Amino acid sequence: MLNYDGGYIGRSRSVRSQKAIDSFEVPISLINRTLVEKFLDQYKDFYSINELAILKKASVAKWKYIAKMKVSSSSWHHTSYRYNRTSHYKLTSLAEVLIRNHNVLDTEYKAYRTSREKRSPRKDLL
Repeated sequence: MLNYDGGYIGRSRSVRSQKAIDSFEVPISLINRTLVEKFLDQYKDFYSINELAILKKASVAKWKYIAKMKVSSSSWHHTSYRYNRTSHYKLTSLAEVLIRNHNVLDTEYKAYRTSREKRSPRKDLL
């Protein structure tokens, strides 16, 4: 059970940030398969069977890609003892983009990955 009495939970996260996370509004770093599955389980009645199939099939990397490249953050919250400003993204917004653009996202994501690989030097050549 989290204590929401103060402004911070420990030294790492503001209370508002944690409340946003509890509502599936998360920083990119917290997007993982477990969170996506929990989100889809909680919102399963909101989506059709076909939409759920699209969302379940999407890799975590693709969910993160959409957050980085396709949507704006829905909010920001303070994190860490330095009061960093951390962007949060609604998983409902990411899911909407995934569903609406699933036909072209594979191609766009592959092109994005290829361009990133070309920019960064291969470690085995160093």
